Amino acid sequence: MTLRVWERVLILKAKLAARGRAAAAGRVVYSGDGLIGYGNLLIVKHSERFLTAYGYNKTLLVKEGDSVARGQTIASMGRAPDRSVRLHFEIRDNGKPVDPAAYLPPQRR
Repeated sequence: MTLRVWERVLILKAKLAARGRAAAAGRVVYSGDGLIGYGNLLIVKHSERFLTAYGYNKTLLVKEGDSVARGQTIASMGRAPDRSVRLHFEIRDNGKPVDPAAYLPPQRR
């Protein structure tokens, strides 16, 4: 699994169908493929300020209204438009994307 931050988006590369896990506890506010450019997308609301978005999933394992726990498997990784296997991950603070590196624990090597 490899991580790369690009334009306030974390790109996580792994094997097809690898588990996608919730970054923090919250409630699923969107689960579907209706937003262009994200494939199968999950959006989890963690507080009045923070949301996380998980795009390019193969399978969505939770639905709108579900509560999720930190670390819970919520999806399986799928393919991006370029056919690479990756997860598009965003953190939004009051609707604006922020640098995920400022909020996530340091990556273990």
